[in-house]
Amino acid sequence: MSSVSYRDVLRHRASGLSLQKTADACGCARSTVQDIVQLAKKRDVGWKDVEDLTDAEAYELVRGKPEQVELYAPIDYKKIYDEMTRDRTMKMTILWEEYVIEAVESDKRPYQYSRFCEKYHVWCDANDIAVIRRYIAADIGEFDWAGKKLTICNPDAGELADVPVFVACLPYSQYVFVRAYPDMTMESWLQAAADSFAFFGGCPRIVVIDNLRTGVTKHTSEEIVLNRTFREFAEHYNVAVIPHAPRRPRGKNSVESSVDKFANKIRLELRKQRFFDIDELNEAVAAKAAELNAKPFQKRASSRAEVFLEREKPCLQPLPERPWERAIWSPKVKVGKNYHVLCAADKVLYSVPHRFVGKEVEVRTTPHAVEVYCEGERIAIHARQRTHMPEDGPITNPEHRAKHHADYLDHDSEWYRHEAAKTGPATTKVIEGFLSEGLAEEQGWGWCEKLLKQRASHSSAAIESACEKALSILANPSYKAISTLIKNTAKSTELDDPAGGNPWAIRRY
Repeated sequence: MSSVSYRDVLRHRASGLSLQKTADACGCARSTVQDIVQLAKKRDVGWKDVEDLTDAEAYELVRGKPEQVELYAPIDYKKIYDEMTRDRTMKMTILWEEYVIEAVESDKRPYQYSRFCEKYHVWCDANDIAVIRRYIAADIGEFDWAGKKLTICNPDAGELADVPVFVACLPYSQYVFVRAYPDMTMESWLQAAADSFAFFGGCPRIVVIDNLRTGVTKHTSEEIVLNRTFREFAEHYNVAVIPHAPRRPRGKNSVESSVDKFANKIRLELRKQRFFDIDELNEAVAAKAAELNAKPFQKRASSRAEVFLEREKPCLQPLPERPWERAIWSPKVKVGKNYHVLCAADKVLYSVPHRFVGKEVEVRTTPHAVEVYCEGERIAIHARQRTHMPEDGPITNPEHRAKHHADYLDHDSEWYRHEAAKTGPATTKVIEGFLSEGLAEEQGWGWCEKLLKQRASHSSAAIESACEKALSILANPSYKAISTLIKNTAKSTELDDPAGGNPWAIRRY
């Protein structure tokens, strides 16, 4: 099966994302997305058809032979750039219409408008040319961590601690969300993003972020790979998460500006105050952010808050009905011979069914549960034990053990006594003799196990009878003596009644 999620491709395309942005969000090449879209169209498959399917089922539904891609008319990027710089009022729609006319005259297929603009932006980026962007309401949200941190004071230790500041901006209205968090881990970033969506009262179509190490597995000129946690987060909120290039991130001008105007301004205005916990700090940050959002623009009428409430908020995607539950996916790990896997967040081992030994699995950790998946199927779930210490041993579900492991761990002296009592008093007396024969009862467990295993091939009456005969001869009979009596009793029973108790059977002597 392909490593690219066909479900994610169809979901992003259904929400209106371009091919390139869909490719960025799904961590694959644009040509791959184009092939998947063509195959789905050929088979008349859409997002509604695969919404309730797994990745593997969606792949099987869509997969087929790709159609041959037609040749497109080339774009004269230099001509477009010259026209845009010569006349600032020039519209891309006019240049695209002229391109379409030229393409038709040359008997070649023209690019659609969205792809035309996208290719031009890529060319500008490759040639280090700035593109004047015209934002659309509720289309993009830009998220980032501020460079400078805020400070809280520990009243017990009297020490100062720095806490990072998260900034989210909607470029169309320039409306900003600012909040401090304990750290910059993936869990904090996801919580911050969820908090910003709740603050805005909806979700933009695209979320633009930095090349976060906690969320981006691979980012090269050929492909972008987001980890499983980011993919799950994006699907829950129906947004496309697009990271920018490492070292030289571009395309986040609004949030970079907001970090300077908002986060730094708030940090400087609060520098003389002392806060003793992060909640108290965030109350002051929220009040300052509200003031700055309500402040009128310098060069135009209204404010960020007014533009957001009147024009942008009604266009945001609605929030999901169920709240986001933070879940962290671990990289794939191989199940060891002890059929346990490590939950990295708590350093605790959790069991999986023993038949998955040697298989690669993924661990999904939520605030309340630890789930283990193999090839997309959940194979184990445990209540998360945050207070469990590694020295306390692993968390094991008895049903996950192999039978001989379960017998070894669960069968103790009391269990042998209980099982012997079910067979009879003579068997119980023999078992007590095995347990009291050595210096420790554990020394007799092996003989107890062997005697009780005879129940698999002989009746309880035969075992009890053999134990009675053995006790009539010896005070402490050995297992070997009892085993011999059991076999002899079984043979004599077969000779006395060779027909198995059927009086109508024909007997031959």
